[in-house]
Amino acid sequence: MLAAERWRQMVEVEHAQSDELRGSVPPPVDHWRPYAAQFRADPRRSGDVLVDHLLEFIGPDDTVMDVGAGGGRLALPIALNCRSLVAVEASESMADVLTQQAQESGIANVTVVQNEWQDAVVDPADVVLCAHVLYTIRDIGGFLKKLGSHARKTVL
Repeated sequence: MLAAERWRQMVEVEHAQSDELRGSVPPPVDHWRPYAAQFRADPRRSGDVLVDHLLEFIGPDDTVMDVGAGGGRLALPIALNCRSLVAVEASESMADVLTQQAQESGIANVTVVQNEWQDAVVDPADVVLCAHVLYTIRDIGGFLKKLGSHARKTVL
């Protein structure tokens, strides 16, 4: 069995468990709406080990794309250190938090694309970042292939 098919099976099992627990209650349109504001983080914070590590791969002239950017925990500090950043975020509430926080922080080089990655129409970037997104992706092969095809230098 190919790894991609094994992945799909694991995700299907997880989805089936969620559906069973939810019963007849339909899934929320935007799962993140009740929690989105909790994902705000100061874009100018220091000492964030993950951000600091990611910045080792990103130069001031690089364009960056953050797929599944959430409320901007990684996207906004990175935007302060690159030429431009496109944040692709499926959740409307998370995209709203990211947009609002970028505006409040005076970070003008961020473009938010509110769409599923598989459906997003975006130009390639030098660096593509995708963190904490893959857990529920059924077509992992297609998802990863699109990430790779949109990265001129690397995918993180």
